[in-house]
Amino acid sequence: MRVLGLVLSVTAVIAQEVDDTAYLLQTRTQQKSGDEEDCYVTGGCSTAAATTTTTEAPTTTTARPTRPTRPATTTPRPTRPTTTTTEAPKPPPIGMQMETVPEGETPDYDDYCGIGATKLKLSNPIINNLGGMGPDRGDKVIKYKHVATVDVDGTATPVNLEISTDDTYYKANRGEKAYGKTGQSFIGKYNSGGARRGRGGRTDVMAIGSLAKGSFTFTFKFTDDDNNAVVVPHLPMTFFDLDGSTKVDGKSYEELQTKDALSIAYVTGTKVTHSCDNGICASKGAKVEIEIPSDFKHLSADTRKAAVTFFFKSTSSFDITYTLNWQHRVFLFNGLCIE
Repeated sequence: MRVLGLVLSVTAVIAQEVDDTAYLLQTRTQQKSGDEEDCYVTGGCSTAAATTTTTEAPTTTTARPTRPTRPATTTPRPTRPTTTTTEAPKPPPIGMQMETVPEGETPDYDDYCGIGATKLKLSNPIINNLGGMGPDRGDKVIKYKHVATVDVDGTATPVNLEISTDDTYYKANRGEKAYGKTGQSFIGKYNSGGARRGRGGRTDVMAIGSLAKGSFTFTFKFTDDDNNAVVVPHLPMTFFDLDGSTKVDGKSYEELQTKDALSIAYVTGTKVTHSCDNGICASKGAKVEIEIPSDFKHLSADTRKAAVTFFFKSTSSFDITYTLNWQHRVFLFNGLCIE
């Protein structure tokens, strides 16, 4: 909750709150208080024996000839053929459904979402400068340290996550101005949940904002502490708050697509359209505005309907293309499943 200084004018406060509310609801027709922004930004809410040969002394007696030993014949017992039973992939639980790339295998839901499945931990962001837009300086990436632990040749190996993009993101937002903000100020405020050099921000969701409309491709890469690529066997990645409207210019909802996913998981009754055709898994946001989740690890019935989970198998990197059909949007995601 913001504490307002007495020296601020009432008029300035109301103007700022209305502007931030426009993003947080991602709508042009509803209003909510600035407390939601604070909740989002700060995260309030064998060895054989040796043989011995003995030679007897000669005698005057002629030895009786011995009967030759008949060689033993052993008929090997026939062995039964070994039968290997392969269990069918476990389907999603009641209330969840999956759509899979036609030429791909059917994933085992428990591999991605069951007990012991990989879930990314976001408690240690170390760089926040995607595309060179800040708020940090240096490498033009968002980077988290030790988001998971993966078995590499029998060794439990901590894994880091790095997100990068090309110059399209920078060029689109560099000179953009809207809603009283610049592209850089908007990105500095919302990217990576507001984290700066590991300080602040949310630990239950990652965020990439863009004040400008357009399509932007982001590369997710997993490495060890020596910057070697690490393969994550089964990785879920859920994208939240995919919504919008068809009232302005025909559409204002967000869109996602990737050639690297095996399947999409979604709740029964979802408002997000989805497809996995021709090697591409894609989704389009709900055509209505849905509230931003207050807890990204425990979604409400409504917020589940604006989320999808992409399943990535045996990957050390993948690309996601995110399309904004309206300004002033934030791309929210995390490496976990829809509950």
